[in-house]
Amino acid sequence: QQLQIQFNQSSQIRDLSRVELFTGEASRLRTNAPLTIPLITEFDGETLVGGLAGPLVVEMPRGLGTIVFNSLPLNNRAFQSWDALPQFYRILCQFPKLSTNSSERKSNLLTQTGLSDFKTQWDAALADFGITTPSVWIPLSLILATALIVGPVDYFLVRHLLRKPLLTWVTFPILAVLATVWGVSSPGIPQKDGVQLGASSAVMANRVTMIDYATDTHTVRVQDFTKLMLPQTGRYDVTVPHQWPAPFEVDQSFTATSAVPEATYRGYYRVSGTHLDQTTYQIAAAEGKLLAAPAYERSTILIQSVGYQGVDEAQKPQTDSIIETTLSGTSSLQLSGEIRHHLPMPITDWILAYDKLIYYVDEGSTLDELGPGTTLQFPDRNIKQRELSAYLTGTTKQLVKREKGVGEDLIIRQLDYDVFATDLEYIASLLTFHQMAGGSDYTHLTNLELTSWDMSEQLRLGRAILFGRIELPEGELAIRDEQISVGKREAFVRFVIPVNRRQTGIEKLPDYRKKNEEETEASGKQ
Repeated sequence: QQLQIQFNQSSQIRDLSRVELFTGEASRLRTNAPLTIPLITEFDGETLVGGLAGPLVVEMPRGLGTIVFNSLPLNNRAFQSWDALPQFYRILCQFPKLSTNSSERKSNLLTQTGLSDFKTQWDAALADFGITTPSVWIPLSLILATALIVGPVDYFLVRHLLRKPLLTWVTFPILAVLATVWGVSSPGIPQKDGVQLGASSAVMANRVTMIDYATDTHTVRVQDFTKLMLPQTGRYDVTVPHQWPAPFEVDQSFTATSAVPEATYRGYYRVSGTHLDQTTYQIAAAEGKLLAAPAYERSTILIQSVGYQGVDEAQKPQTDSIIETTLSGTSSLQLSGEIRHHLPMPITDWILAYDKLIYYVDEGSTLDELGPGTTLQFPDRNIKQRELSAYLTGTTKQLVKREKGVGEDLIIRQLDYDVFATDLEYIASLLTFHQMAGGSDYTHLTNLELTSWDMSEQLRLGRAILFGRIELPEGELAIRDEQISVGKREAFVRFVIPVNRRQTGIEKLPDYRKKNEEETEASGKQ
């Protein structure tokens, strides 16, 4: 497929000061001779680095991601000797910038909350099986109370009842052993709906699916997460079939175990090594199977399946029926047009984001559930709009009258992000618009692995994002060839929709100077 970009021969440039400013590094880019570059004339996107002759580096939306086109000859000697070239590459690839301060060191320790990355919170939300466990303060309090009681009880026993103080060498150890046996024999067993988990040998499972679809390239991306809680220590054969709902079938899917991305225990970025207690197991990625996966009693396993499908030209007529859009926007961020989907299931709890605005309806509205074939018309009196960042962060503004003096003060309140939230929709919506919500400055969480979920760059490049919830079947999840039921099953869908950006018409003022000159010439001829 062709890119929406056009060139007009070539151009020569010598001034590269804007490239230096783009990197933010105090490193000069010196050239002895002009550089010949292709001249970009038309493109659908934004200019990252401009020049006197035209754009030098541009970014364009494409499918579920973006494409950065660089017209600069980076193999030239001037660029190869440039100290800021690695930083330039990282910025173009949207990688974190290289830190120039050597004193900045990342700690391998978790934060006080125990969560430092979005993937960790996503894993913790999937691990919510509705099980109530006793607080850690209960056993600590019992241990302290036992230590305080055993001594006085032993003193009263040997002094007032037995009247033989030397027997404390026998009674005190006996009381300590009895207290230990009582504590070990009566553990706080977790319960679910009033039933002890330890008394059941059933495997518990939660599953969530995220489906992305780009309407311009007809690209489908499916990501599925399954969290298992296993009641007994052993090895398990797990099967997660690749059965994606129509019309989001993909030809190739892969399954593997997943974990949190911290550098601590059980994290991806911990220091690697070989230990004698590590056991091996096999992963049949294409078949969706884990063979002889080890698990301890009441431990969990996170399984991730990923499917990707790029539709070719022959399949486009069939996939065009998934969603129909005729959206257009003005420079004032106002949307107009229609959206109509033909999924076999309704879309609920939907929101539509475009540029810096979000469109939504109140709960209980007639448009709260978008059934197959339902037309979503913009503008509509039932559809409300609000600033996207304020909607995500719960920002409110209020004018308060001053207690002293005359006038009013503007008070802005913002809700803190809940890192302990287990609502998957809440987490997924913040992941979808992470940078628009303020990024890590607001959530205080990094996003090392789920960066592809952030659609903020698509919004900046003129795309609209339709996010909503759909219902999917549990799927044939099997452990040791026995099918198990899924406790919590959720699924979300995101559509990346192109928007025809229209410029607001401005009436051109008449050229009064030219008109006066014509009147002067006419009067002179007379």
